[in-house]
Amino acid sequence: MLRTAVLSGVAGLVIAVDWLRFEDPRSGGGRPFALVVLAIAPTLVRPRWARFCAVAVAAFFAFCIAFAVAPLHVGRAAGRFERGFLDFYDYRLPFDPHELVRMHQVVLIAIFAFTLAVALAVAARRAVPAVIAFLVGAGWPATLLAGGNELGRGVVILAGALLLLAGLTARPSRLAVGAAAVVIFGAFALSSSAAVAKDAFLDWQHWDFYTRPQKPVSVRYVWDANYGGVRFPKKVTTVLSIQAPRRPMYWRATVLDRFDGTRWRERLSRVAPDEPSALSPRGVEDHSKWIRQDVTVRALDDNHLVGASIPVAYNVSEPAVPSGSGVVTVVDGLHRDQRYSIWSFAARPTPVQLVRVRAAYPAALTRAGSELELRGRANAPPFLAAGRERRMFALLTGRLQPYAELYDRARAVAGQTRSPYAAAVALERWFRVTGGFTYSEQPGTTPGLPPLRLRAGALPRRHVDGQRPRRPHVGRGLVPALRVVAVRSHPGARPAERLVQFNLARLRPVGRGEAARDRRQGGRGLRRRGAGDRRAR
Repeated sequence: MLRTAVLSGVAGLVIAVDWLRFEDPRSGGGRPFALVVLAIAPTLVRPRWARFCAVAVAAFFAFCIAFAVAPLHVGRAAGRFERGFLDFYDYRLPFDPHELVRMHQVVLIAIFAFTLAVALAVAARRAVPAVIAFLVGAGWPATLLAGGNELGRGVVILAGALLLLAGLTARPSRLAVGAAAVVIFGAFALSSSAAVAKDAFLDWQHWDFYTRPQKPVSVRYVWDANYGGVRFPKKVTTVLSIQAPRRPMYWRATVLDRFDGTRWRERLSRVAPDEPSALSPRGVEDHSKWIRQDVTVRALDDNHLVGASIPVAYNVSEPAVPSGSGVVTVVDGLHRDQRYSIWSFAARPTPVQLVRVRAAYPAALTRAGSELELRGRANAPPFLAAGRERRMFALLTGRLQPYAELYDRARAVAGQTRSPYAAAVALERWFRVTGGFTYSEQPGTTPGLPPLRLRAGALPRRHVDGQRPRRPHVGRGLVPALRVVAVRSHPGARPAERLVQFNLARLRPVGRGEAARDRRQGGRGLRRRGAGDRRAR
């Protein structure tokens, strides 16, 4: 029994240390090593039938400990194991166990399972099965996460395997011990030589268990303006599943910041180093105010990371490129069942605060060829700029001539207010209620503004935000079939990934709908408009 406990304990310790390398920071606590002890304990029981009963009991309690479930609900462990196992294909290693709890639980159960396999073989005095189980249990995680003292880990694993061979041999001789030492030294020397480096024969680390046929759906028509109309299919397709707090939000994929004379288009660019700090809203540094969303791709044919306004950070396993204004694109596009996390910041100023906001804009918004570009590299004058009307009419010539009349009408609707947000609310009410417009479908609760007013009013960009549907199973809104299948809260944890750029104000495109009734008063409209997070009911 003592030999079984010692050999199994050494093997279990090596296995646990190798698997815990996946976590950064380390989770702490003694659960991994408690599971090692729990895996070894039943192998010390005799006779054999009692040992198998003890193994079953130990496995039951191991699942309860690893997956944090009550004994009466141990059946939930299977679903948690499946999600945690698939997470290893969606997130980089090492991972944060406080954020990716399911992956941490899979690590715990792997430590228990491999230690139990080694301990059972040791108790049965089967040297070869014990060594194989140990090499798989300790070598597998060592090959999945490179870096650190790889040679040292390899020597420790080899020494553990030889220790099992020697310990399970009836009479280990001095010759066997000497040969083991020579093998360890030779393996260390050879592994440090580039001459023995060789590509993997099977490359099993990159095996992918996703084998289902993919039939993704594209929703690019949301931001690829087409005045020929949009035909919505009868079949509702779930394109994304999002876990997020129970707070109404708009989901955005990109921004349209280039006007070609008839419509807004997407223009992706590299993030300028000075723009994130210049455009940062107050309070964004407080990570406790960030809203986390865990997104699972179901059937979306696109390369944009979709998240709530305003995105400030992201964590995705695939190579991604920040393209400015909080837009992030995945190099090879999204694929079915891919998971990623995105964090958003939504300011909540009061109506009084918004009305008092002066029409002052940072240089990142007003420099030539940036946010207010109207034609060529000529920018629309900011709101309340000196000689603004004269300069605007000088720019609205040629192919932009039809917009001169629209600009004149917008000036009449907005009145003489000195608040850009008050002007935006007046224009919105005109489009929704007093302008005499009719729509083919009911618009959203807060439709956006026309392209010219966004530029002429110096509100930074027209954002593509799909509203969350009122009923999750109905594909309505600007992104049809965007289904929120689960809602839960996350603790305010600081993400390990890089920040991405964001903007000052978030406005979604004009909604579709019949003659709409005004469902809110001016004060509420100001709050929603300026908060940067256009809220949907």
